[in-house]
This record gives sequence, structure tokens and C-alpha cells, in this order.
Amino acid sequence: MKKNTKKRAIRNFKTFITSLLVIFSMVSQYTLAAYAETANDTDISTTSKTIGAETDEASANQSEAQSETTNVIEKNETATEDSLDAKSSSDEVNESSEKTSVPDNQPSTKEENTNKVKSGNDDIQAVQNTPQYMEAGSFEGDISGIFTIKAEYSENTFPLSTTLQVSSDLSTERMELAKEAFIKQSGKIEEEISIKNIYGMNISFRNQWGNNEVEPAEDKQVKITLTRKDGEKLPEGEQYQLVHYTDGKMEKVDLKVNEEGQITFTASSFSPFYLGVLGAPIPPSITNVPLTVDCKMLNDFGKDSEGVYHYQVNPGTNGVFNITIPKEAFHGGDFRLTATLPKGMKFDQAGLDHLKDKTEVKSVEYDPNDLTSATITFKGDAGALDNLATALAVNTDIKYMSTDDLDSIIKNGIPKETIYFRLLDSNGNLMGENKNYVVSPKTGNSEKINATSIFLIRIRQMLQ
Repeated sequence: MKKNTKKRAIRNFKTFITSLLVIFSMVSQYTLAAYAETANDTDISTTSKTIGAETDEASANQSEAQSETTNVIEKNETATEDSLDAKSSSDEVNESSEKTSVPDNQPSTKEENTNKVKSGNDDIQAVQNTPQYMEAGSFEGDISGIFTIKAEYSENTFPLSTTLQVSSDLSTERMELAKEAFIKQSGKIEEEISIKNIYGMNISFRNQWGNNEVEPAEDKQVKITLTRKDGEKLPEGEQYQLVHYTDGKMEKVDLKVNEEGQITFTASSFSPFYLGVLGAPIPPSITNVPLTVDCKMLNDFGKDSEGVYHYQVNPGTNGVFNITIPKEAFHGGDFRLTATLPKGMKFDQAGLDHLKDKTEVKSVEYDPNDLTSATITFKGDAGALDNLATALAVNTDIKYMSTDDLDSIIKNGIPKETIYFRLLDSNGNLMGENKNYVVSPKTGNSEKINATSIFLIRIRQMLQ
């Protein structure tokens, strides 16, 4: 009886030891799987599936181990020495398992793993979104062949891939605002001061790839230097003034002029600026100069009973204004021809650029984004004996009208606008002008509006 009790105790002990070994195996596999998940940044759900599969496998191994243990016990019930050796081995295994631990910095839960990965991604995203800035440097450019421009900036002023973009700005509305600002700043009335010339300049910085406008970084200034390409300096009694158009009004900008005639100023925001030349009023030496302008395109369309020429805007057509400038205009020194077109009509940019190559021409000013205005400066020639014939190419092709334009047509009818051509002497005095062409837009007979809107049909009927 005593012997059977001893055998039963040995059998129970071996079963206990085997169970401990199986449990230890399962814990070790789970620990290794969790550690691999963190090290390799794997998806937690995948790891869970792996652990589940391994647990099933471990359970199967456990059943198999228990079966084998029972067989061994039945065959070796009397082998007390073997059981003692097994006990000794199990003690060593237990001691080893007690020394095994998870690293302190290893995440132990799904939430901790997810937070760690998210934090790392946020750090990477923050680095990617941080703008990279240019080192200190400068840009250079040319404004309508009149000025060279240099823009100097310190480091961290502009993002990488920033470029300088400059052109003339001849907006009639803004030019008038600039003129008013210059007179006000002079502290004199209009009769006491002469605005001899106004140079409108679009100065802006843009992204090289997206062409989006870029302003200097906060608290950063850019130094602008303007140098006349002809090297001329202002005569005694004349001065420069500068204003910047922003938020619908003109703001004064302080400038300096050195002995070489270079103009410098600093600014933290850009486009557009207006540089005025002010001096004492000087009566015009030449007036009532006849300025002949002829346009076959308009003549072919003819004029109505009110003397209005109708130009075709859609699908559009091309034309030329032939201009004859009398020799007398050259006798008083450099002078300017200004031309302003109505909406729906624009100058041909290639034609304006071609004028720059003429020996009689000093400069050509225009805004490539608004080709409704142009200013051509001619060189004075006191010995000129012949009139000068020149031409300005135009086209009337427009793709759409703005909502404001359409509303205006509905309320006020088809607009009638005058095309102005003026000759101004070097002091800004009017020598002569032509305003014979009063025009209105109309659509061509081939124009089709693919819409049933009563509003659009009415617009079409009014334009024809």
C-alpha cells in the first residue's frame, strides 16, 4: 500500500513538471512574438494571428507531451532514480525561467506600440513640412529696357526655388492714384508741380515650379537697387518719389539716390510700385501735333449711325493700328506714345517686342498679363526731316466675359469705349492725341452658345 502511494506521488509530480514545461514554452513564444512585432514595426493584428496559431500548436504539443509522459510513467513506475533526475532537471528549468525577463523599454500593449509608431510618423511629417530656405544672395532682372533691378536678401528670407519676376504696370486706374499720391506728398497743388513721368513696376517673387507669389519671411527686408540703363541722371530741380500699391491705396516708400543716379529702397512686401519723376511745371514747347491713326480691321466693320465701330470679339480677329508720328514731335527731345485699348482687345506682345529693335525707339513698356496698354518712348531728334510711320498689332480674341461684364451689359447696354493714342513730351505735357475710334464689341456670325439660358440668349442677341 505504501509502495503504491509512492508511485502515485511520483506520477503526479512528473505530470506537474510537464505542465510547467508546456506553460513555459507558451510564455516564451508569446514574448518573442511581441518583441519581434516591436522590432520590425509589424501590424498588431498579424502578430495576434501568429500568436493564436502558435498557441494552438502549443496546446497540441501539450496534449502530446502529456500522453508521452503517461506512457513513460506506466513503463517506469519503479524507476525512482529517473524521477529524481527529472525533478532535478525541472528545478533547473524553473530557475532558468525565473531569470528570463522582458526588456524594460519593450512595449507591452497594442496601444503603446501604436503610439510609438504614430509619434515616429509625426516626426517625419514635421521634417517634410518644414520649409527649406535659401542662403543669402541676390536676384537680377530688367524692367522694360529702362531699369536694371537687383534684389538682395539675407539668409532664411525666401524658400528654396524662389525667383524674381518683374514687368511694367500701366494700369490707368493705379497710375491716377499714384499721381494723386505724388502731388499730396509734395505738399503743393497740381498747378505748382509737374509729374513728368511715372514708371509702373510689378516686382514680385514667385515659386519656380508653381509660380505662386512668395513674400519675404516675417521680419525680413529685401534691398532693391534700380539703375537706369541709359545712365541718365535727373536734371537739377527734379526728384524721384516712390509709392507702393497695397490694400487699395498708395503708401509712401523712402528711397535714396546716390551720385551715380542709382535708386535704392527696402521693402518687406512686393508688387506693384510706382516711381514718379517730379519737377517744376514747364510749359509745352510743342502742341497740337497731328497724330494720324488708321485701322483697316475697324474700317472694314464700319461704324453705325452714332459713329461707333464694332469689333468682333468671338471668335475674334487680328488687326493693325497704323500710326504716323509727325517730325515735329522729335524736335523737342525724347517723347512718349501711349495707347490704351478697351476690354476684349489687346496688343500683340511679339509686335511690341519687335519695336524694341527700332533705332528710333528708346524703350517699350507693357505688362504681359494686361496687354491693353503700352507706352513707347522715342528718342528725340532735333534734325528729323520726315514723319515716322509705325504700327501696333492687336487681336480681339477673347474666350469669356466676367460676370461683372455681363451684368454691366444687362444694366447699361453694350459698352462704348474710346481708344486713346497720346503723344507726351519729356515733361509729361500733351503734344497731341487721337481719339477718333469709339468702339463696341460684338460676336461673330459663327458664334454659337450651347445653352438654353434666357440670360445667355439675351446676351448673344445684344452682342450681335
